[in-house]
Amino acid sequence: MEIKKTKRQKLADKAKSNLQKIEKLTADNRELLIKSYLLCDKRQQYKEEIEVKGKGKKKRSDLIGRIHYMQLFEDKSNGDTFEVERSEVVRINGEWQC
Repeated sequence: MEIKKTKRQKLADKAKSNLQKIEKLTADNRELLIKSYLLCDKRQQYKEEIEVKGKGKKKRSDLIGRIHYMQLFEDKSNGDTFEVERSEVVRINGEWQC
């Protein structure tokens, strides 16, 4: 004989199912974001460099991955547009920061 689930149990099961879908979509979006970071073109480049921080005994080296991109701005006073180079750290010592 099959036991009937209560309405509360059905709602809890649906919430659990939705949470699993959200976690999967979040993981998929993270993978897409990483792939977009690694695509290089005229507007955006990905570069990794070793950066040394600290002094003396506290000195340490980290492998830093950055995306470098151009951002367009408009001067509202005269309507001219210009580009500014920006960069963002997206990976530290092999760990993605997204």
